[in-house]
Amino acid sequence: MPLSPQQKRLLKQRGQTLADGCQLGKARLTDEFLDHLNGLLDRDELVKMRFAELEGSARKELAKAVSEAVNAECVQVVGRTVLMYRKGRKVKKKAKGRNPGSPGAGAGAGD
Repeated sequence: MPLSPQQKRLLKQRGQTLADGCQLGKARLTDEFLDHLNGLLDRDELVKMRFAELEGSARKELAKAVSEAVNAECVQVVGRTVLMYRKGRKVKKKAKGRNPGSPGAGAGAGD
């Protein structure tokens, strides 16, 4: 689902204070890079990245290719800087409590 102009504006504001999360260099799109970017997007939702050694329209084309590869929205491309957004996935947290197989659980604990 595409972002509304208002959502993009808010994400651009948040992106102003972000540090670069990753940089895409001469190696271009590799599986390792995409795995790293996926991890950042899962954790942070909004990621700022930089492209090295690319000219004008090539940056926008690469930003589009990257966003499609990681199923994210390209919020903004300014110079060599790209801002990507993907709604975070809900990660199930383990229930707190004792694990039945852990020491100290069950009969005989403290004997």
